[in-house]
Amino acid sequence: MIDELRFVYHPWRNSNTLPPGVAREIIGGLIEGYRFMEARSINQVLEYIKLHFDKRAISNFGLWFRGQVDFSHGLIPSIFRQGKTFGNVKYNEMAMYREFLLLRESQNKGKLSAFEWLTLMQHYNLPTRLLDWTSNFLVALFFAIQNNNVDGALYVLDPISFNEKSDFVSGRSMYDYLNTQVIIRANLAKINTLKDFLNLPEIKNILKDISHNIKVANNSITNSLELDDAWCQRTIQTPIAVFPAQQNDRLFLQHGKFTIHGGKIVDGDTVVDIIPIESIAADSLIKIKIPFDAKESIEEELFYCGINEATIFPELEYQSNQIKRKWSK
Repeated sequence: MIDELRFVYHPWRNSNTLPPGVAREIIGGLIEGYRFMEARSINQVLEYIKLHFDKRAISNFGLWFRGQVDFSHGLIPSIFRQGKTFGNVKYNEMAMYREFLLLRESQNKGKLSAFEWLTLMQHYNLPTRLLDWTSNFLVALFFAIQNNNVDGALYVLDPISFNEKSDFVSGRSMYDYLNTQVIIRANLAKINTLKDFLNLPEIKNILKDISHNIKVANNSITNSLELDDAWCQRTIQTPIAVFPAQQNDRLFLQHGKFTIHGGKIVDGDTVVDIIPIESIAADSLIKIKIPFDAKESIEEELFYCGINEATIFPELEYQSNQIKRKWSK
């Protein structure tokens, strides 16, 4: 019930605008400049989303959702989960990208873009600079409630508003995978040096078209990298929301969307700064905590809504798992 909903403190919202009877208990605050609250049921999640985002946010491309098992984890693409924080693991992004292309060359025939290759790599669980989102909040909630031992998180993003903040351009529409902004970020996966990046045919064509002058510092990507144009600097560092082509059944069933992220890590060192979603999203992003002891009851609610692994994953192994559970005592 709405009377059970507990709200985080919003300094930007007049508490008198809340519906009568809604509890005004302060249970949280600001995380990295964006808002969070706690919900113990599907209804609580939905009511909070409705109160935070106005009707403009649900028009056109709507809201996007991401469920994460552990509330303490941020919005970090898998390719950037490197270094001391992640057990000193190191990923060679360029090598993984190139070897995957060789394995799937029959699927290419010169037709797939770098972004489309990254979506395939993501599908097959290779680390990429993509983050998965969905336009169905029940699907995202399914992922947030896995593992009853830790609090989960449901992120809610207004992708249009976020792209405006990330690109600093008012009225920005949704990016598709053929957009210049997407092409630049996706092609960062192909290289380890700025010289190689600037020599990629796709990048040379873009820079020629927009007439941006870039100065190469020491022919390599370094923290002192000099880009004469602030637009180029921002483009290779920031994330944006992308509306992808529905390349596979899983992406279709899960109403899949992506954010693609700038930045670059080479040999475990950050050589192009990675600007996280949380640092620029402001009120286009909220984070909802799903307490560990509420996950089981929410899972039951999702089951009644027809959301389970058999409806989320099209592969036969998941269908078989659901049949087994259904007919086991």
